[in-house]
Amino acid sequence: FKQMMDKGKDQYSKKDYKAAMTTFQAALAKFPAKQLEVQPWIDSCNMRLEEVARREREEAARAEAAQRERERLEAEQRAREEEENRQQIINRLIANMVYVEGGTFTMGATKEQGKDADAMAKPKHKVTLNSYYIAKYEVTQSEWEAVMGMNPSYFKGENLPVDRVSWDDCQAFIRKLNELTGKNFRLPTEAEWEYAARGGNKSKGYKYSGSNNLGEVAWYGENHATGSTHPVGLKRANELGLYDMAGNVEEWCQDLYASYSSSSSQKNPTGPSSGS
Repeated sequence: FKQMMDKGKDQYSKKDYKAAMTTFQAALAKFPAKQLEVQPWIDSCNMRLEEVARREREEAARAEAAQRERERLEAEQRAREEEENRQQIINRLIANMVYVEGGTFTMGATKEQGKDADAMAKPKHKVTLNSYYIAKYEVTQSEWEAVMGMNPSYFKGENLPVDRVSWDDCQAFIRKLNELTGKNFRLPTEAEWEYAARGGNKSKGYKYSGSNNLGEVAWYGENHATGSTHPVGLKRANELGLYDMAGNVEEWCQDLYASYSSSSSQKNPTGPSSGS
């Protein structure tokens, strides 16, 4: 122990001092009369043990503080990267809005629809719309998650369209998107959606949105073998450069759902006053 003291206390560990203590205690057990001689060494050893224990606690505290600081910095970095990524996604959504020049079109069951025209799409009628913007793609899951912080979709994939969202869910998404961007997004009216799907004032009178061949522009039963939704924008765009206006997933409009009530011309219609 004297050699240990002479060489410096910092060179020895708690284990070394405990070993010395064991030696002293064994000596006392063998030579009880040496109590007065050995006790000072035991006291010194205990003091060194306390010093080592304190040093180890301080080192552990410093290491723990350093670890917490590393974790804090890493969390801040992740948060910055996540926010940058979220902002990039939202900026991309904004950049992908397509200008639709206003005009007049025939809405509803037009002749090219033939027997596929839905009874709810009658009577056909003239509609005049002001210009507006509409998204080039269906809202993707990455966009929904960037705005809402969660993904409710059954089929998962960043570039898949979001699914399993209600009309009310979409309204919540739009409110949050407007808060984040300071803009005034909304769902399109049915008239706006149909005018855009038909190609607006660039329409070529196709039966489907962008083609008379459904498979060219849409994922549907006969080419939907995976049983899943598909990434947006894989099929051909329509005349306005809009994708997936037919097929893939159904899309919400702002209006209530009901039959057309009149065949008279309308301007910027907002849909029926009652319905579902």
